[in-house]
Amino acid sequence: MKKILFRADAHEKIGTGDLASLIQLSMYCEELGWHCDFLTKNSSSAQRLLESYQISQIHWMSDYIAIEDEVNHINLLLKQHDYDIIFFEITDTAYEKY
Repeated sequence: MKKILFRADAHEKIGTGDLASLIQLSMYCEELGWHCDFLTKNSSSAQRLLESYQISQIHWMSDYIAIEDEVNHINLLLKQHDYDIIFFEITDTAYEKY
């Protein structure tokens, strides 16, 4: 079974589209029998959106986490859960920072 980590945020500044698009992709992947987890910053927008789709495999981060700490958190999750794929949909941080 493939294991996927989806990394996106939803909050008032950027909206919910990034996270919503990965939720839609995860639904397709789950139909294929893949295990899907989400990593997102803890905001009321993200909570509402993930709850509305009954997403339960969520790793929360502080909304104010430093990029270095976020990268360390992602690396730890990759080691702990042995993910095959990670999808990023981030609009408020440049990809090269990861």
